[in-house]
Amino acid sequence: MIVIRGFKFGFPIERIWYWHSGLPIDSTAHLVRLLRVTEGEADEIVLPQKKEQVNTLISDLSQGEEILWSKLNKNYRYEIRRALKEDVKITEFDAEAIKASPMVLEEFELTYKIFSEQLGNEDVKNAYDRNKILGYIENNCILLTRARKDKAVVYHLYVFDDENTTLCFSASDFRDSEIDKAMAGRMNKLLHWHDMQSFMEKSVNYYDWGNVSNGEPENYNGIDRFKAGFGGVPTKLENVFIGNRILGRIYIRFLQRQ
Repeated sequence: MIVIRGFKFGFPIERIWYWHSGLPIDSTAHLVRLLRVTEGEADEIVLPQKKEQVNTLISDLSQGEEILWSKLNKNYRYEIRRALKEDVKITEFDAEAIKASPMVLEEFELTYKIFSEQLGNEDVKNAYDRNKILGYIENNCILLTRARKDKAVVYHLYVFDDENTTLCFSASDFRDSEIDKAMAGRMNKLLHWHDMQSFMEKSVNYYDWGNVSNGEPENYNGIDRFKAGFGGVPTKLENVFIGNRILGRIYIRFLQRQ
């Protein structure tokens, strides 16, 4: 479980990742947000709350590398094998590495900004919150991975604890017209496979692919289908706002009226 402390509208808030039944919510914050809670667990909480259902894909890393590899789309396996021969350099940055080299985070942020502008998607652009990222760094629960070859670069950013990890952001910089887009796509698949292997080595069991657009695979958009190609299981989770003290309860009542 990860606890990130901050402020919302000027009053204290705690964001708790991977809470599950049996764990206490021992907080003095007015507002608590539980992130990535399994369906039904929030029903045990008697405090005022507002739920948000999210759809995702989960890869069970405890199955081991051989089974996970077999679940990959056949073309993905081919492209990953090919990318392994293309001299792609992969680097990992944990919280301590980012603290030691702040430019790493700045380079990722620039790539994400350009990537979101190229997509023309305001929701993707506005999803990035530097203060939250700094909170992840402070709590040593972040992993930033990077694949690079020539002028092409791909980043993935994760939050994780000792059992779970969630893909929070993915960004690619293919601005240069000389970049081989197909090769860059292979880099992205290779980096995802590398990340899964890395979390297996850390004994993390569940790889959450971040949100997908809906819970019906036949209605997935292009990004969803890309994620589904890695063999994750469609899963419904919940994010839950809890009014823990008076100001938080007022805010929850406001949300419940929306």
